[in-house]
Amino acid sequence: MGHRTLRDRANAQLIGGLFHDGIVRLIDRKDGEGNLWAGRLVTPVVLDALGEGSFDADSTEQWKHLLTSRNQLGSVLNVTWTIYENFYQESGLAQSEGGSDMLIAQSVQQAGFYKDGRRPSKLTAALTDEIEDARYQILDQEILARPVDDVERWAWKNGDPMVGLALEGVPCPLGRLSDDAVIDTF
Repeated sequence: MGHRTLRDRANAQLIGGLFHDGIVRLIDRKDGEGNLWAGRLVTPVVLDALGEGSFDADSTEQWKHLLTSRNQLGSVLNVTWTIYENFYQESGLAQSEGGSDMLIAQSVQQAGFYKDGRRPSKLTAALTDEIEDARYQILDQEILARPVDDVERWAWKNGDPMVGLALEGVPCPLGRLSDDAVIDTF
């Protein structure tokens, strides 16, 4: 919708920045072709906390080891992802077609990964887009359910980018209205 608040972005930034851009790269992981990507901090302590092989391409519960290791980062991830799980259920997305494929539909063990194990290249943006799209759809349904003569409903419908197409689509030599016609229209 174009208006972002800290409430919308903070959790996505935490998960995108700390967990996916930071933690995932700490240990060795294999991609879909079996190539090994060397970790940046492969130590016994880090391996014990994250679990060897947790972020391999074929893993379906990437965060399971971290969540069960009693590590404080696991608690942070659990609390943060619970906010998305609650929004997913409360917004009605769970009942929508294709809703189960969304990032926010996944369990905390697979937080930030799609159902098939893929990881978006820009997780923060992908999470924020899903939340904003869902909020837009909810708001759209609420406003369009108002009476036809409601002023806010009119304003919402006339704010659609398609409204201007009538002015651009009128036949003329250049395919647009003349300046005088636009002035007369308004």
